[in-house]
Amino acid sequence: MSDVTGRFQIPHALLPKWQSLSLELAPYDRMTIAFSGGVDSTFLAWFAAKALLKDVLLVLILNPLVSDRENQEARNTARQLDLPYEELKVDVLIHEDVANNSRNRCYACKHAMVSALSEFAKVLGYHPVLDGTNADDLSAYRPGRRAAHELGVISPLARAGLSKAEIREFSHLVGLPNWNKPSQSCLATRVPYGCRLTGELLERIERAEAFLLHLGYSLVRVRIHDRNARIELSPDEFHKVFEPAARRQVLEYFTELGFIHVSLDLAGYRSGSADVGVV
Repeated sequence: MSDVTGRFQIPHALLPKWQSLSLELAPYDRMTIAFSGGVDSTFLAWFAAKALLKDVLLVLILNPLVSDRENQEARNTARQLDLPYEELKVDVLIHEDVANNSRNRCYACKHAMVSALSEFAKVLGYHPVLDGTNADDLSAYRPGRRAAHELGVISPLARAGLSKAEIREFSHLVGLPNWNKPSQSCLATRVPYGCRLTGELLERIERAEAFLLHLGYSLVRVRIHDRNARIELSPDEFHKVFEPAARRQVLEYFTELGFIHVSLDLAGYRSGSADVGVV
């Protein structure tokens, strides 16, 4: 172990990445961090504010494509870390590329959110704007990343070469409460491209997933095809939903939500499965 700052003991294997991230953040004394409450933005916020003692403002962007559950978890995480945060409402559904769920949706959504966030940060005097993009994201299909780059958002985790696994390891080492939180995606990813997004549709998806999480399933996606719901779970949890009482409970609730057919995807939970064969 090597003592980097006098306060944190970092394994030698991870020391170069810690130092690289420190160098990436060195030019900035004050900054805004786009905060989702996920593993990446939480670690970035903690590192900047607690390890480097920077003046950091977290901004939680509230938009219809993110569940209330995720927003509340983000608030709780910021409070646990004793970090100041602001909330910024951005109705991305006013943009036709978003509302129509076009192939350009992610870019249009991110452009709208980052534009609003940048103006918000200017008013409050916290610049630049940083986000939690990691090195793995650079090789994944992330159209929104282009919008963030065009609008000047800085991604220090990616620039320092930090992978998701390394961020989780750092987060665990320093005791962050959400170090093993599963990755999340916006509710629009549950809907096929070209299917119009409405508040009612997004609410149904949110309620369906919240119900399954309440039943104890750890990884959940409810993909929508017209009035059909396709459930993705971890294969390790398939046996739970096959139990007669549990199956009946799920069917009854999903029927109440207006779904006609409810199916289980035998491939299990897969991040980005909605893009398979279309991107």
